[in-house]
Amino acid sequence: MISEFNYTNPDQAVAAIILQAEKDRQWMRRVVQYAPVPEMFTELKGLLTYADDPNGIELIQRPRTLLSNLNELGAPGRGDCDDFTTLAVSAAMAYNIPARIVLAGRSKKTPVHVYAQLYDNFSSKWYDFDLTAPEVDTIKYYPYKQIIDVIG
Repeated sequence: MISEFNYTNPDQAVAAIILQAEKDRQWMRRVVQYAPVPEMFTELKGLLTYADDPNGIELIQRPRTLLSNLNELGAPGRGDCDDFTTLAVSAAMAYNIPARIVLAGRSKKTPVHVYAQLYDNFSSKWYDFDLTAPEVDTIKYYPYKQIIDVIG
């Protein structure tokens, strides 16, 4: 099921994303194959549809819920940036791929977006893995970014 998270600072939100990602790290091996990061992005992106959380509620779905009929936001794959980040981090955890979480916004006090960065062992490069974007390594400009190592 979807869990509602009430947090007062970004650190709590990042902790919630990591917690939800860890729950399904083994399950993710059935969803995505180990491959270069751009290929993993394309595979996961094809399963997703962006949908905002209900007004006034912050939900962070674990990957198994996001991709199943239990998805309370509608059809499987419906979620927002924190759901998609959780999915990306869980896929990285499944294959011990170095990952980071990026909080982005206008300032440190106002992060408005979150996404993952994954390290590609095939090309020895970090990729922005923002599953709300049309392609891997394509992100909207934000003047402030805070990068948090998850697996490294």
